[in-house]
Order: sequence, then structure tokens, then C-alpha cells
Amino acid sequence: MLPLPWDRELLGHGGAKLHCVTWVHGPVLALAVLLFSACSNVTSYGVPTRTALVSSPGGTAVAIFATREPTMGHELGIVEARGTLSDISVEVLFPELVRRVQELGGNALVLDQTDARFEQVTMWSSYQEMIPCGSRGFCTAWQVVPTTHEEMFVVLRGRAWWLPPEVP
Repeated sequence: MLPLPWDRELLGHGGAKLHCVTWVHGPVLALAVLLFSACSNVTSYGVPTRTALVSSPGGTAVAIFATREPTMGHELGIVEARGTLSDISVEVLFPELVRRVQELGGNALVLDQTDARFEQVTMWSSYQEMIPCGSRGFCTAWQVVPTTHEEMFVVLRGRAWWLPPEVP
């Protein structure tokens, strides 16, 4: 394994090998932060309720019905896309919802619900604590504590449909 530029091996007490971080170059740190923070906060699913009669290729156009169901065709399943940060919007979630419709073999989406709601999210964090124990000694204790905060979710929910091709 090649050593990383900021990883240096040192010899500790008794010849034990120690690893320590000596420096991190600014652009390398910025790139690492960008890569780890650029994760998408969009989750989605598609649950089939009926098998598609005809397989729909991934690039097929999807018709959108927001006020009524189509008069022909049949329902294939339920689809949902949701996002959790303030930069998530309908423009970000809609392509994900359409992709789920295409995965179920559909060529139409009946949009049932557009919702923004707040939910309580609990995250667990741990920290190490040094406490006195015995005479002139210290013990290490790990504490795990829950932190609850309110988070906004934007949710799009609908149903995937398969519509027969129009006959001229």
C-alpha cells in the first residue's frame, strides 16, 4: 500500500510503529470535503402493484397527470421521492420520481401528493470522557447520547401507469 502524503510512520516507545497526520494540503482537504458533502439527500422507491405488460425502456417519455387518472391503461405501482435539505425542491425530486416510473415499466405518472413536512430526527453521537478513579488515576469512559432535531422533508408521491400507444 502506498503511503498517503499526510501519513508518516514514526517509531514510538519500544520500537512500536505509530501513524500520525503531519499535514494536509489545502486543495486535497477541499476536495475531500466536497466529495463527502456532495452526497445526495434524495431517497426514492417504487413498489410494483401489477406487472407491466410491455417493458418500457429507460429513456421513454413519461406523461404527467396531476388532476385526474388516465382513461386508458392500468396502474403499475406506487412511487415516491423525498429530500431532506433546504436545497431540495420539486425540480430536484421530479426527475427521480420519473426514473422510478420508468423502472416499473410505466410511461405515465399520476401525481397524488406534493408535501413539505417537518419530522423529528434522532442522531446518536459518542464522546470520550476522562474521569478520576482511584488515587491519582484517570479512567476513560465513552458516553453515547441522542440528539433530536427537526428536519424538513419535501415528498412527491404518485402512481406509475402504463398507457397504450395512441392509434392514429
